[in-house]
Amino acid sequence: MMRLMAQTLTAMTNQTAACTVLIQNQNRNNNTLQQPPTGNADGAQIAWFDLLEKFVRLKPPQFEGSTDPLVVVKWKEYIDKILVAMRCTPVQRQQLVVFQLSGEARNWWKNEVVVAQLDENTFTYIQFCERLDARYFPATVRNKKIEEFDDVGQIRSELVDDYLDCEVNNIG
Repeated sequence: MMRLMAQTLTAMTNQTAACTVLIQNQNRNNNTLQQPPTGNADGAQIAWFDLLEKFVRLKPPQFEGSTDPLVVVKWKEYIDKILVAMRCTPVQRQQLVVFQLSGEARNWWKNEVVVAQLDENTFTYIQFCERLDARYFPATVRNKKIEEFDDVGQIRSELVDDYLDCEVNNIG
């Protein structure tokens, strides 16, 4: 059970890192894709609602907050998939993801914006994810999960060594 959990955590961490790199590369190549027209408030508002409607149609899950770090990792993975498919700008990604926060997570984000004096019109998705991870998957928890994974790997390695020793002794 622990091994499966450790493998799942590692896979999710790797997928999140890969998505982050993909998003960063896409942003460098397509930074102006789907930008709302400038100088036209009505046009920008229509573009935003069109984008929001497309996003909601893809049925992204809401995030209410969780004490289980795997919940936030899985939520981000699913949201990342949708955002990559939509080819949004980094700021649009952040705004769409914030739209999916509810309950405790929504309260946390509102407080974060006020306390840190964040400008949600320039704040990017990657910056948002860094703050989200700090809140719901802090480094101490991440390091503990890595240690658990290493412990499972060590136990597995010892079991394999014991098995091989037995087989060698049986042959000899």
